Amino acid sequence: MYQLIAFDMDGTLLTSQQTISTVSLKAINQAIQAKKQVVLATGRPLSEIKPYRQDLASLQYAILESGASDL
Repeated sequence: MYQLIAFDMDGTLLTSQQTISTVSLKAINQAIQAKKQVVLATGRPLSEIKPYRQDLASLQYAILESGASDL
């Protein structure tokens, strides 16, 4: 059984309109409620994640800048 789920933003989490779909948000929240560790992993810096922080407020972990920093 998986205990950790990591996902990228560009081409994975974000739609072509650069938004997070309600289906994706629901899946993330269900995984968190199921006590899974959910991690955002992206090449983006923190400044480019901030517009999505409200939608992703339930996340405790993020790997940013291709691993150069974390949250």
